[in-house]
Amino acid sequence: MTEKLMIEQKDDLLLQSSMTYSLLAELHNHGFVKSDYFEKMNFGTPWFKSHLQKMGVGNKGFVMIALYSMLVLPKEVMQNTYPTEYENIREFVKKNARNITSTYKSDIQNVDFIRHIRNAVAHANVEVRSNDVIIFYDKNSHKEEFKCEFPIDKLGELLNKLQSIHFKYINLTYT
Repeated sequence: MTEKLMIEQKDDLLLQSSMTYSLLAELHNHGFVKSDYFEKMNFGTPWFKSHLQKMGVGNKGFVMIALYSMLVLPKEVMQNTYPTEYENIREFVKKNARNITSTYKSDIQNVDFIRHIRNAVAHANVEVRSNDVIIFYDKNSHKEEFKCEFPIDKLGELLNKLQSIHFKYINLTYT
């Protein structure tokens, strides 16, 4: 008899978000919107379906869903549990980000890319420019501001690094 795994609510939300991100990524990777199955689907309005076919699954909305589920939802659980992994991600972002500006006093020694990108995503202060960069903006009530551009072609690698922390957490917690 197999014992049923009891997952805490906060972890279940993280797990389901990560699984949904993986599903959407795989649908994109396998050209789902060009499939016969997609062609047979009815979305209730023709323009919705035609726009999805033009945009594909890996669109700006997907980027926001992915970043939200990988950065915003798990912040306290993941960053406190895996500080070394998050520092490695911060270094990855630092290495690949361009046109970085910050007036945050806390960024004088080291720019806290993860916090700023997380805040930008949480407050929808994100812009995708010409499918080459994603721009993150963060500002606070003290009129401190942060801005950086991150190459779209490195976004998948960033998301994979974040997702590997999700898997590590779930595997260590529930196996």
